[in-house]
Amino acid sequence: MQPRRHVRFRLSAPVIFEWKYPPDSQHKSVGVTRDVSARGAFVISRECPPLGTIAYLEMFLPPLHSGAVSLRMCGKGRVRRVEQGAGGESTGGFAVFSTGFALRNREAPLAKQSELCRV
Repeated sequence: MQPRRHVRFRLSAPVIFEWKYPPDSQHKSVGVTRDVSARGAFVISRECPPLGTIAYLEMFLPPLHSGAVSLRMCGKGRVRRVEQGAGGESTGGFAVFSTGFALRNREAPLAKQSELCRV
């Protein structure tokens, strides 16, 4: 078994993600992260993008202490693995590999409210 290149951190944070598949069809869904690394994340969701597609993610990180600013972690990546729910569960998940994520102030307005932050 090949060792992982990046350390994963267990993090349960809300995430909004979107993808196009087929290329002329826009999809958007929500989930929660299971773990995150500098180059990817695993998202638990009822709806998953197809393997190989590019997904845009916006994760909402909790403040580290009271009075701290909440952050959004934004990025895009290719879906590397899709897992179906086990034993009749309706929730599965997917792994996405990214070139990196960017941190943004959670309260900062988006260019368009309907768009996820882009990096």
